[in-house]
Amino acid sequence: MKKNSLIKIFLLLIIGINIFFLIWYLINGDLYFHTDIARDFLLLDDLAKRKLVLIGPRSSGLFGFYHGPLWMYLNLPAFLLGKGNPIVVGWFWILLFILFLSSSYFVAKRMFNKKVALVFTTFLSMFPGIGYCYLFFSYHLHTLWQNECLIKKWHWSLPRFFQ
Repeated sequence: MKKNSLIKIFLLLIIGINIFFLIWYLINGDLYFHTDIARDFLLLDDLAKRKLVLIGPRSSGLFGFYHGPLWMYLNLPAFLLGKGNPIVVGWFWILLFILFLSSSYFVAKRMFNKKVALVFTTFLSMFPGIGYCYLFFSYHLHTLWQNECLIKKWHWSLPRFFQ
């Protein structure tokens, strides 16, 4: 096999592993359900009863600021199909993430080329999993891992990929 095809298989494997780790909690019937998600589910329940909302949820960080209602309307079909089950909505989020990765690949391929698009999609596939590291590590260990391992290894390997 050519070196480029091995690298492509490796990057696709990394994307697949990242998606697998992202859906691991949903496979086990678990969902990282914190206050913002709980608020969104309460608002989805209100939206299902009231039929029309023109303002989204209140921002948790800034007083007096509100998000737009598009995220609520986007999640409403999955919420209604699952009858309020957070796991069904979680699977919908995974579907949205896979659609996001696919569309990002095609946009990057159209703008640059296939190699850049694959590396870009690999980077994008890593970001949701980084948030789940907070469940296992403290903030400082996660920041150390992210800064030392991930960034330096990718920084070292990218120039070698394009040679």
